Amino acid sequence: MTDRDAVTVGPQSSQASSAGPPAADPLIGAIVAERFKILERVGEGGMGAVYVAQHVALQKTVAIKTLRAEMHSAPEVRARFEREALAMARLEHENVVAATDFGQLQDGTFFLAMEYVEGRSLRAVLNETPKLAPLRALKILRQIASALSRAHSLGIVHRDLKPENIMLVPKKQDDGELTDVVKVADFGIAKLLDTERGPSGERLSTAGNIAGTPEYMSPEQAQARTVDG
Repeated sequence: MTDRDAVTVGPQSSQASSAGPPAADPLIGAIVAERFKILERVGEGGMGAVYVAQHVALQKTVAIKTLRAEMHSAPEVRARFEREALAMARLEHENVVAATDFGQLQDGTFFLAMEYVEGRSLRAVLNETPKLAPLRALKILRQIASALSRAHSLGIVHRDLKPENIMLVPKKQDDGELTDVVKVADFGIAKLLDTERGPSGERLSTAGNIAGTPEYMSPEQAQARTVDG
């Protein structure tokens, strides 16, 4: 799975290509946090990377999201990463990507272990099929609403809900037909209404700051006003 902070890198420029092939990722094949074997890197962005890994003892596939070392000195970035872990840990819902572990690797890199989702984003589906069948759209929307209702009951407002952050996992029904199981992802800029600070004490939001994707913001969010469910 990929998300806003783990977008696959596109073709390199000719200047970058002349520098030779990229260095091998030292995490590939390594066992990190004494329990996860990194299998491959599936996405990367300005803040970090996302890997597919296997829990050594449980033989279970998970996704590992890491925060780049150079980002550790930025309190707001580190707090956002911790906030995502905290929000996902609170949320136990079938339509939310589950967080299973959080901590630091041997070199100090922060990581978040998550449920591995084998599916496609709603954005990818809409790019191919701009108009979904009404019944399919209704089923997707009901699951999103169920996930958000649970989040709001726990004092969590997503603040970046958009097609890119909605994963659709195909599931075969009893009649043999496929249906979509929704997984809401990326709580990196979620608002925790019952606290202003993350696990390490950093302030999680600053008055007057606007965070999110403009096309999908509520009016109050776009105006840096108080947001709620």
